[in-house]
Amino acid sequence: MDGQTSTPIGARSYGFFGRWEDAALDVELLGAETSVDTMARTVAGGPLLVSVKDAAEHLGISCGVMYELIKRGEMECVRIGQRRLVSREAMNHFIERNSSAE
Repeated sequence: MDGQTSTPIGARSYGFFGRWEDAALDVELLGAETSVDTMARTVAGGPLLVSVKDAAEHLGISCGVMYELIKRGEMECVRIGQRRLVSREAMNHFIERNSSAE
């Protein structure tokens, strides 16, 4: 065998850290929140106004779709000079208006 020793599949070592072994993991669910106040965390967690590109990324849509929503008046924006900025509050209102309770 060309001077190499073969190791059985189950007994293969993984270098310095020893062998890979499966371990059982028990998890106990202690409780769950039924409602979370997202408004307080989003405004406090970052800038009040974000670029159209960043707003589109937060909502998981393309910039083109975001500009179309602004053009149709479905998404509010603030103009500062040549820039269009979207507030976190406007994004939250958009989500609330377009969410369906199924």
